[in-house]
Amino acid sequence: MGIQKIELGSKGIKRVLKKYKLEEAIAEYVWNGYDATASSVRIDFLQNSIYGVEEISISDNGYGIPYGQLNTKFKPFFESNKIIVRNSESNSSSYHGKNGVGRLTFFTFAGQAVWKTVYEEDGKKYRYSIQIKRDGLNDFIATEPEEVEESVKLGTEVKFFQIIEEFQLNVVKQFLKVEFCWFLELMRNNNFELRINGEQINYSEILEDRDEKKYKCKAIEFNVVFCRWSQKLNGEYSKYYYLDGSNKEKYKENTTLNNKGDNFYHSVYITSTLFNDFDFSAVTGQMRLKIAGNSREDEAFKYIKKLPV
Repeated sequence: MGIQKIELGSKGIKRVLKKYKLEEAIAEYVWNGYDATASSVRIDFLQNSIYGVEEISISDNGYGIPYGQLNTKFKPFFESNKIIVRNSESNSSSYHGKNGVGRLTFFTFAGQAVWKTVYEEDGKKYRYSIQIKRDGLNDFIATEPEEVEESVKLGTEVKFFQIIEEFQLNVVKQFLKVEFCWFLELMRNNNFELRINGEQINYSEILEDRDEKKYKCKAIEFNVVFCRWSQKLNGEYSKYYYLDGSNKEKYKENTTLNNKGDNFYHSVYITSTLFNDFDFSAVTGQMRLKIAGNSREDEAFKYIKKLPV
């Protein structure tokens, strides 16, 4: 494919993304992995003899970056010069990336980024690489994809070079704990992991309380996990997360205590087969047609929502 132009010029990209802090930029690359259905994301920081960071690698076991999607992934289109932020009102945790924004934020902490990715298409696996430099964010160089053996695992690794001297590793690590604690708790029973230099991230220091209880209503069982955090989460309000019998998130919504102003930061995870086939769009008290499946009108749902947070 050779050199390709990203739609917005390099200066324009930096202008749009200038409010990104370097720790936020690192988090974007981790989210890119989870957005690609990865269950494991690993971050490795290579330090020199005086503990400065010289190189960073972020790898995942997601589905890779299909070659045919390069223009979508690396040619973001911005409707304005305003920074694009995560929508905290979203009813799903499954997608965070916005039009390739996350893949261009590396200029806040590095001079160059190189991706190596393996994806599958028509029953075959392919590998290729992508390169972008800080001084040319509107250009990316992609190699032609080459077929690889079936044993090669899908996924993406991005390496960052020419790390700025101001990079503070401890600040980044702490930010990542606050950024991903609620998500890792959400995916706890799906064996998701985030490792830094080989060690599973430990967010226990910001987890003030974790309480797990089982409830039952009309033969429907609920497993409820309540987490109270010691500080405000990054870009995520206090939420109810509803998971089905397979531990798959079906919906999330704000709890009623988001605007109390009492620093009561929390997450409530409710798992039940009730949510296997559930209509979350129904609003209690409004006229609506009866559809197949369960809804907010069901007695079991009303019961579980009445439990004290």
